This record gives sequence, C-alpha cells and structure tokens, in this order.
Amino acid sequence: MYEPRAADAGPPAVVVVVVDVTELKRTEQAIREGEERHRMLLDVLPEAVFVHAGGRVVFCNPALVRLMGAASADDLLGTNPFDMAHPDYHARLRERVAAMTEVGRPSHGMEMRVVRLDGRAVPVYSMTALLSPLDRPEYLVALSDLTDRERSVELLGAVMRSVLDAVVTIDERGVVRSVNPSIERIFGHSPADLVGRNLSVLMPEPHRSRHDAYLAAYLRTGNARVVGGTLEVEAVRKDGTVFPAEVTVTEFRLEGVRHFTGVIRDLTERRKLENQFRQAQKMEAVGQLAGGVAHDFNNLLTVINGYSELLLDEMEASDARRESVTEIRSAGERASGLTSQLLAFSRQSVLEPKILDPNSVVADTGKMLTRLIGEDVRLTTSLDPRAGRVKVDPGQFGQVLMNLAVNARDAMPTGGRLTIETRDVFLDDAYAAGRDEVRAGRYAMTAVTDTGHGMTEEVRTRVFEPFFTTKGEGKGTGLGLATVFGIVRQSGGHVEVYSEVGIGTTFKVYLPVADASEPVEAAADVALVRGGTETVLLVEDQANVRRIALLALQARGYAVIEAADGQDALRLVDADRPRLDILVTDVVMPGMSGRQLAEAICVRYPGIKVLYMSGYTDDAVVRHGILHA
Repeated sequence: MYEPRAADAGPPAVVVVVVDVTELKRTEQAIREGEERHRMLLDVLPEAVFVHAGGRVVFCNPALVRLMGAASADDLLGTNPFDMAHPDYHARLRERVAAMTEVGRPSHGMEMRVVRLDGRAVPVYSMTALLSPLDRPEYLVALSDLTDRERSVELLGAVMRSVLDAVVTIDERGVVRSVNPSIERIFGHSPADLVGRNLSVLMPEPHRSRHDAYLAAYLRTGNARVVGGTLEVEAVRKDGTVFPAEVTVTEFRLEGVRHFTGVIRDLTERRKLENQFRQAQKMEAVGQLAGGVAHDFNNLLTVINGYSELLLDEMEASDARRESVTEIRSAGERASGLTSQLLAFSRQSVLEPKILDPNSVVADTGKMLTRLIGEDVRLTTSLDPRAGRVKVDPGQFGQVLMNLAVNARDAMPTGGRLTIETRDVFLDDAYAAGRDEVRAGRYAMTAVTDTGHGMTEEVRTRVFEPFFTTKGEGKGTGLGLATVFGIVRQSGGHVEVYSEVGIGTTFKVYLPVADASEPVEAAADVALVRGGTETVLLVEDQANVRRIALLALQARGYAVIEAADGQDALRLVDADRPRLDILVTDVVMPGMSGRQLAEAICVRYPGIKVLYMSGYTDDAVVRHGILHA
C-alpha cells in the first residue's frame, strides 16, 4: 500500500501484504477435478441424463444421445425438453414441473414415452430433480430405457396368451392378482371378474370354505399340501359345473410380499380319453376271451352237429327218433350262431369282403326289415347317391343292419319311427385324434335312428359289451350290438352312438370308402357236395373232430387214412407208401403245422391235392403260411 508523504519527510515506506492462496488453488483444482469426475460419471452412466433451464436443454450425456438416436449432443443442446416427450405426456409433465418448482422438492418418477429423432416412441422411466434456486431454476432429468422390460412384458404376455392351461397369481391373503386369458375358457370367468377376488371362488365346497384356513396354516407352519408340487383336485366353473383339474403351485416374493402362482389344467378330456382307453382294453380282453371260447366251443359243436347230421342221414323218415335228433341239430345250429356272433365281436370271423354299394344293401335289407320290425314301426330311408362304395362282407353288413334294426324295435315297444340313412362324409384329423383306431379320410356313413326310450350315459358306454343287455330275462343274449361292433371294426370302420333318454338313439356306422380302381368281385357259384372214391389222408390232432370228419368222408364213399398229427402222418406214409389222392389237414397242430406237413407230403406225392381246415379264425392261418391274400 502506498501513501503520499510531505516533502520534508524521510525516505518512503512500502507495506507489502502477502496472501497465501494455496488452499484456494487447491479448492479450485478440487472443484475442477470434481466436475470432471461428475462429467465422466455422467458420460459412462447407462441412464440418459440432461439438464434444462429456461426452456432449453443445456447439458446431456452420451446415453441421451443414444436414446434419442442423435448423431451428437449438438443435435439436442438448445432444444425444448418437451419436444423429447410424446405429446400424450406434455400436460402431465408441465403439471409436475410446476408442482416441483413450487415446493422445491424432486418429483416422483413416472413411466412415459419419448420420441426419438427418427420418430419412434421409446418407453422410459423419468425422474426429475431441481438443481438451482427457484428464482433461476435448473432441472436435472434422468431417463431409464424400458424397451427391454416392455419387450419382456410383451413376450410374457404372448406366452401367457398361448398357454392352454389357466395361470393364476394370488397374494398371501388369497386374493387374485393376475390371470391369463385361458381362465375364461376353462372356468367361464373373465379376467376382470376374477382379479381382486378370493381364489376360493374357483373351488367347490367344502374346499371353498376351508381355503383361507389352508393358506393361513401354510404361512404359519410351512407345511404344504399343494405348494411346490402337483395335485389332482376338483374345480368349479362359473356355471357351477365341477370338473377334475391338475394344479401346480409355486411360491415367490414380490417387493417382500409372498405370492403364489398356480397352473391349473382341465383334466376333463384326459379323463374321457382314459375311460375310452380302459374301455378299449376291456373290450379287447373280452374279445380275446370270446374268441378263445368260441374256438373251443366250435370244436364241440362240430362233433354235436356232425353226428346229428350223420344220424339223420341214416334214419328213415318214419323213424320216431328223428324228431329228437332234429331238435339236437337245431340247438347245435343255434349255438353255432352264437359262436359266430362271438367271433364277429372278437374280430376273428373269416370275412369274404366284396366291393359293394351301401345304398343297395340298405335297400335290399329294408325289404326284409319291414316284416322283422312289425307294423307299428314305420321304416323310412334316406340314401345319399354320393355315398362311396365300401369293401365289406355283404352278409355281415346286412347282419349289422338287421341287428341295429332289432335293437331299435326293442327300444320302441309301443311303436315309433325307424330311419336308415347313408351319407358321404370326410373325417378330418381332429375327429380321428380322440378316437381309437380311426383314421382321417373319406367314409360311407350309415345311420340307424329310432324314436325309442333312449339310453343313459352309463348304458351308452357299455352298449357294445358282450352279454350286456337292458332287456328282460330271456329277451336277448346281449350279443347283437357286440356283433355289430366286431363286424364294423374288422371291416376297418367304427361305430358312434348318440342317445338321449326319452328322445331316441342313433347308431352311426362309418366304413372307409374303397379304392375306386378296385374291381367289383363276382359272387362265387355254390356247388352241390358229392361223394367220391379217392383215398384221403386225414390229419387232425383233436380226436373227436378227427372221428366225425372220418365218418363224414367215409359216408361219402372216400377211403380214409387217419393220423393224429404231422409226424404220425409221415410215419404212416413212409411205412406203407399207400395210394393218396388228397391230403386233408388241420393247420395248427403240435410239433408240425399243416403247411409243413403238406410240403413234406408233396415231395413224396407230387401233384397231390391239399385241403386245409382250421378251427382258428384269427390270423393263425396266415401266420402258418396258408393264406397269402
């Protein structure tokens, strides 16, 4: 500091003041370094940050440049911050800025959308804070890009919409928080109807009343009956229908609160398929048993009927015993009819399928049905000219119609209407998927409909079981519909039954349409059986069957050499070398089959004729190499 002095004063004096600014410099350096660190932090921050003051953007970090699709910060600096926001949010943003300026505190965050420079709207979460005094306010805005979250939510929503099972989320009070669209298809409740309600609305009693207690007990003890596993339960639809369901429950925490997600699968269709499968297994087992019984029974009937025929051939017309033998033969023939029905049910009949027009069979059979069903039942037919030809045994197809007509007549004891119609139909994959042994394709459908008393569901499910009947004692064998089932299945088709109590019943027989190029087979001529003088080698392991065959051949003039099996026959032939004209042999025998025996005999007797016979009507003949067709 310098002060003027008088002229006569002594030498001038200088006062020097030295101020240490080290700390100031350090502070300024620290501020610059802090600002640099803050700038670096903002530059690497993944959230977009910008500052606006006076209605203009005065700072932005690289994340905002990327979020907005700008080339550089220069594209954003100086612009109006509201231009970044989607127009739908302008009013709300101005209200929040005004409120924040008034109180001087940061606002709560909000979800919104910003519009990039290329015009695409991007979902963000926005937080705003006041940086400077209220007289010259500056605002710091941080934006978090929610695109990935929104995509995840959209993906989750798409997945939940595609899930066929019902998915329900509840809180620890049992209140439904979210559901997927399948809930409405399964339960009949709309999502809006369920959210906010107690989950117990989906449960029948007594579980509905006990649900809150179940949940409270689990929260208290951790002992789970459902959580963490899968359980089959009963559920109830909005209309009160109770149905079987499978439930899988998992637990999770959301913001510290325990929640539960349940996946509910409707088991109604599965139960139906399981019941159909069990029914099919039962029918298959019964069919195998029926076929085995029929085979053994046929051997006995061969003896009974054969000896009856022999006795009748030997008796004079005036013989008093002839009537008794005739009754024995008639009973045997009726028993043979029963075995034929058993074999038809078990699909072990020997068929002679031919290409035929189902309309012709219906028309021909209808002429006989009018006498069979009685005058009080009115028969009408409706034949589709487009119905394709089918390959089926004509006699057995006629038997199917006869059996269905008789069954319908019995269901209309006081009269009614019987309708037989044919239709050309196409069964698609969806139809075939839930039905055993059914393939998609073109079918000729023959429907037999009555106006009788109908059937309950329990009866309907058992209607094809052999010996099952609802008729009184002595009024039916219970084999009529079983025979229909077997014939149709063996012919490559299937049968559907529709019935309502008090309204009537419809049986629909579906037979696959035959290849149009397959020729129609001509019926074989029936020739009269005559006798002969040739020598027959008869080979049959069943002694009683062999005996009746021996007597029958001898009665027709044939010389017969009998053998108990293939080895026995070869020993006789090799020992005596008899003259042989024909070999009559059983197919299925112990040790050596009929086919093997025939090959050995043909080596010894070139040109010998061979006649095969068998009591087996399944594929045993084919497996033993007899039939090739």
